[in-house]
Amino acid sequence: MTNCIESVLILLACGSIRATFSSTAPDMSANGIVDRYRPIQPKIMFAESKVLYASKNLDFGKKLDEAVRRPEADVPQLERVVVSGPLWDHPKV
Repeated sequence: MTNCIESVLILLACGSIRATFSSTAPDMSANGIVDRYRPIQPKIMFAESKVLYASKNLDFGKKLDEAVRRPEADVPQLERVVVSGPLWDHPKV
């Protein structure tokens, strides 16, 4: 997630139920995202598939797709992915 109000709301919601919050920059590689979340074993991942950066719309759909599909073996607890922006076909979305 980017530095947006939604990220702050997710952080506060996690704190209210004593859940762990961790974030990655949208421009991180899929490997970096998987490496970050493997030890945390999240149940829910929030993500943005499109980001406005330097007056350009950047589409992270492919990388997001890889970052969600790859940890399925390493992070079996991942039950759901909540995506802001255009969706794609994935059973956990």
